[in-house]
Amino acid sequence: MWLVLLSALLPGSVAAACAPAAEAARQLRCGSVPVVLGALAGAWRDGFAAAQREAAVAYPQPYGPPQGRLDPQLAGFLRGTLDFAFLTRDLAEADLATFGHHHGGGEPLRLAVAGGSWDRFGHVDPVAVVVHVSNPLPSLDLAQLEAVFAEGGADISRWEQLGVQAWSGRPIRLAGGGAWQAEESARALFLRRHVFARPASARGWRAAPDSGDESDNVQRVAADPQAIAFTGLGHLLPGTRALPIAPHPGAAPVVPDRESVASGRYPLARTVDLLLPRDARGRIDPVMVRFAAFLLSDAGQAIVAAQEAFLPLDECRRRQSLAWLAAGWSPQRQTQCAGE
Repeated sequence: MWLVLLSALLPGSVAAACAPAAEAARQLRCGSVPVVLGALAGAWRDGFAAAQREAAVAYPQPYGPPQGRLDPQLAGFLRGTLDFAFLTRDLAEADLATFGHHHGGGEPLRLAVAGGSWDRFGHVDPVAVVVHVSNPLPSLDLAQLEAVFAEGGADISRWEQLGVQAWSGRPIRLAGGGAWQAEESARALFLRRHVFARPASARGWRAAPDSGDESDNVQRVAADPQAIAFTGLGHLLPGTRALPIAPHPGAAPVVPDRESVASGRYPLARTVDLLLPRDARGRIDPVMVRFAAFLLSDAGQAIVAAQEAFLPLDECRRRQSLAWLAAGWSPQRQTQCAGE
């Protein structure tokens, strides 16, 4: 929305941050930034300002967590009083509902603009499937992963069903059930939205009572050879290991390491996303198109590399985001790139 509307629609402190008098003649757009992305978003803002003179972006502070109920700025984007939002996780179900209520039932355009970190927990690190170091299971594919953690369909609940014949009859003990009970964790939501073939509701997760949550699930795996959990790759502990993951049955499993995450070959890597609303005709604000194109340019990705906290996008994801930006549309499910 245009600068003249910002002062009328935003709270005073936010309007002041987004519409300083010195910028009154510029096409200014205001957005939401989660805490862990503050330094990178600031460098992107400055790079965009240096690249052209007609437009600018601003981010009101303080930065908050990536959920609308916890961050007033993200809540402003969901209600339509901010122009864009950076996000380090998928929008929670409640946030999707809020956005849809204020935007005619639609969803925002979601563009990957950077890779996550590969080993820093809480910095959009890849999802890791974790087992005890004594577990002989060599790897999993995504279909097996769904069958282990989601109820219904091809349920897998014993280790021999995964080919571990030496453990015939032993049950698979899930750790971290609290991560998908009630409001899902960022990693649980990622699996449900982008990995599971069946769009499961929260009830579609396999019940795992008394199995803890993501604050202690890795500790539980370290103490129990028959346990399995998922977490961020930066949260592994002694006594545990992350399984290689195959993108589909019959494909070669991919070891989660820096190279496989940076190249996009590891199928559980996550991204830093830019969310943009559409107008009543389904169009994206031209200023935000220019900003998104800058983030996806060589210059924008060089800023990611220089910051070092996150990884630049692999080329497949970058091409996808540019195509979706041109179309003004993004699919609900993340599509595979390398390792298909």
